[in-house]
Amino acid sequence: MLLRPLPVEKPRELVLLSAPGPNSGGFHGDDTHRLWSAPAYRELRDRNGVFSALFARKPANANLGYRGSTEAIAVEIVSGNYFGVLGIRPAAGRLIAPADDGAKNQHPVVTLAYGYWMKRFAADASIIGQTVRLNSTLMTVTGVAPRGFFGLDVGSSPDVYVPLAMNGAVNPMRDTDEDRTQHSIHLLGRLKPGTTLANAQSLLQTVYGPILNRDLAAMTGPVTQNFRERFLKKQIVLQEAYGGVPTFSDDAAAPLTLLMGMVGLVLLIACANVANLLIARGVGRQREIAIRLALGAARGDVMRQLMVESLALSMLGAAAGLFLAVWTSSLLVHVLPTDGTAHSLDGALDARAVLFSSGLALASGLVSGLLPAIQSTRPDVYPTLKNQAGSVMGGFGQMRSRQALVVAQVALSLLLLAGAGLFTRSLAHLKNVDPGFNTGRMAIFDVDAARNGYSHELVCQTYEDMQSRLAALPGVTAAALAMKIPLTGDESTSGVEVPGYTPKPEDDSNLNFDRVSPGFFAAMEIPLVAGRDFTARDRMGAPKVAVVNEAFVKRFFGTENPVGRRIGVDKHDVYDVEIIGVVKNARFSQLRDNPAGYVFIPYAQYERLNKISAIVRTAGAPQALMPSMRREVANLDSNLAIADMRTMEEQVERSLFAERLISTLCATFGALATLLASIGLYGVTAFSVARRTREIGIRVALGADRASVYTIVLKEVAWMAVGGIVVGLPLAIGLSRYIASQLYGIGATDT
Repeated sequence: MLLRPLPVEKPRELVLLSAPGPNSGGFHGDDTHRLWSAPAYRELRDRNGVFSALFARKPANANLGYRGSTEAIAVEIVSGNYFGVLGIRPAAGRLIAPADDGAKNQHPVVTLAYGYWMKRFAADASIIGQTVRLNSTLMTVTGVAPRGFFGLDVGSSPDVYVPLAMNGAVNPMRDTDEDRTQHSIHLLGRLKPGTTLANAQSLLQTVYGPILNRDLAAMTGPVTQNFRERFLKKQIVLQEAYGGVPTFSDDAAAPLTLLMGMVGLVLLIACANVANLLIARGVGRQREIAIRLALGAARGDVMRQLMVESLALSMLGAAAGLFLAVWTSSLLVHVLPTDGTAHSLDGALDARAVLFSSGLALASGLVSGLLPAIQSTRPDVYPTLKNQAGSVMGGFGQMRSRQALVVAQVALSLLLLAGAGLFTRSLAHLKNVDPGFNTGRMAIFDVDAARNGYSHELVCQTYEDMQSRLAALPGVTAAALAMKIPLTGDESTSGVEVPGYTPKPEDDSNLNFDRVSPGFFAAMEIPLVAGRDFTARDRMGAPKVAVVNEAFVKRFFGTENPVGRRIGVDKHDVYDVEIIGVVKNARFSQLRDNPAGYVFIPYAQYERLNKISAIVRTAGAPQALMPSMRREVANLDSNLAIADMRTMEEQVERSLFAERLISTLCATFGALATLLASIGLYGVTAFSVARRTREIGIRVALGADRASVYTIVLKEVAWMAVGGIVVGLPLAIGLSRYIASQLYGIGATDT
């Protein structure tokens, strides 16, 4: 999932452009350092000399209507050279071409993704050349992208592709083609042959310097001298993009790496078990090996035979494992959140996975077979041939080796159990975190009236009517609207300037923002601690107002009352927004994040109003009222498509998915490791008792009772278990320090 190359032409030549460092303006995406403005894209495209081609893409959402049916879809907005640079061939018709990305809004065409073509149009080739309605614009279908190509953002799956020149049709209220302060585009390039990443970065910097100056001049928010100096020193960074835009790998790298580590530990425990079995088998073959050595066989030849037997065992196991993997490789994909895009992840085996597994099987065979082979070919030939090798334990060295392997198994299983305990407790702490609002009995969903080409006034009126209709439904206690739903990870930031406040050098002037309706805080049950809530009078043309949280007040005003004070939002030295209220802190981004400064403004005073989320609090189970909510929205506007209706409790569960997955995997592999270690402990104990049958019989004959015999055996078991604990505890403490950043509410040594 992390290393699979894109199904495109020469993926190793692709690079992704980013510019880490301070930023200002609007960023429509989580990976802000990888987002670019449209003007910056055009300037880099036209003036660089390191790429054979530079192309752009950005994700979006839209409503697609066809034959009277409208639904919300995922859109990939791409530059005209997108498919050509990637070397993609159509499954039917033609793909978007450079000619489709010319004059703005003059080429209304779309290319269908293969999966969407199958789902919505039943693979009907006659759709090519027909028109569909994308938001409010009629678009002609040019063709179908090939099967197995899901775009460049692994883990997501667009339904249609649209030329960059038609961005205004997809985002009618956020057409930012000429705005240097709005960043939403990923830029990728194909390096010219012979060009290295280091050389390309150096050459690109000469083009990027003037772009930085133009971006700085276009900023409207507060800009300190410290920010100015740091901003102008930003550098373009190129990273390999053979796997696409690493949005998924950024999120999944830590849990998948941890998963691989857990599997590796279980494999080590299994290797120790097999080594123990081979040592026991070697003891049983000592007479055979002694005879062969006595007849002149070279020790190396005998060791080679034993190693071949071990390798054959491991390769048979690998073959069985690969056979099972063919059937189970997609299980991890299927447990991902069902947001409609996870199906684009490909968990199927490829040649690299098979080669890696085969190599690992060879290494496992060597690890498991080497020690038994060494010990089995070192018998004392003469006593063995005279059947005197059974000295009770089959050899002191061999027994110590087997006990050491069991100690290692116990230590490794303790390590996995400690990890399972840490992640389980961390998840429990997160689930007990108070988000600052009531998550129960609440339904949420998304709509976007702006996609239909409505004016700002009509969009506001549509949303107000929708809120009123939802609030009037029987069983609904409150309804509100917001542009950002808590705990989705979807954030919006804007620059804030407070008169009289001197920013510290490390301060980030961009703060989290949300645009909400009157009644939002009541619907969320976030207490208002000072001032007033928004009202219907707080709309476009009225004095600008804001509600802030306590963290904002603490940062900018200390103990002073901020109500009535004015602040500037994305405007330098212009303080035209009055603070009218203060609310309690809430966790809007993630449960693990401490509440940060937050600013709320009325959505009706936002000029670029588009997607909005409805928040409906109910007296009973919200699921029972969801059909009524859909019906009310459809009665209001049949072109208003509802997207992703769910409960807030389901959203909380989604936000904890990674933590839950890690906790479950740790517990599963910890239990498996403990089972394997128990089998190993039993095997050594059973072998020891079997070899000591004569000794135990003599002890009993001399009057030893059953309890004393039990004590002898259990003392041996206890020493191995204690040895494993002694070795495993420091490892567990080291593990807790390594994974401390992924834990919540647990100290680094709290094992």
